[in-house]
Amino acid sequence: MNRDKLIKNIGCRVQLEPSAVELNDRSVPTPGRDDEWLIQDAPAEGLRVRNLYTDHVTTPGYDHIHHRAAPGWVRKWVGRFRKNAEESAK
Repeated sequence: MNRDKLIKNIGCRVQLEPSAVELNDRSVPTPGRDDEWLIQDAPAEGLRVRNLYTDHVTTPGYDHIHHRAAPGWVRKWVGRFRKNAEESAK
């Protein structure tokens, strides 16, 4: 997705589809939740988002974001997102 368009959404709450997959310390996926994420920044490497429930932060690349849909007040970002224990610790 175009970085210039994403910059306009900094500060917005979004939900990711499919839901982010969290891996435990043995790299086994844990049950997913449809948490809200806050778009914090849009640096050159990707979109920095923070999970409002777990406080995890991840930066998926722009090529991982396919499109946006707005079913209500929470925007949905559709793409492929993963968060793991190492990335979550940042």
